[in-house]
Amino acid sequence: GKQYKAMAAVIDMFNHNPRSIMIHKFNEETDHFELKTLEKINVGDEIFGNYGKLCNSKLLAFYGFVLEENMHHTVDIWATMLPE
Repeated sequence: GKQYKAMAAVIDMFNHNPRSIMIHKFNEETDHFELKTLEKINVGDEIFGNYGKLCNSKLLAFYGFVLEENMHHTVDIWATMLPE
């Protein structure tokens, strides 16, 4: 089927960890949004979400925060190309 990008209520309250291994999907049979971790979680552990492999400029624009040590950080360089 078609894929859509959307924010799901309450899910954005998870802290982001780019190393968190998780899957998320909308289950059409149950009409529910499912968020599953593929990691072992112990009682008392914080559960992290993963917003994707995003550089700091995108994290700031879409979610309002940056990571001090972001393994996916990049810098966009814009240049005007002059005709020959």
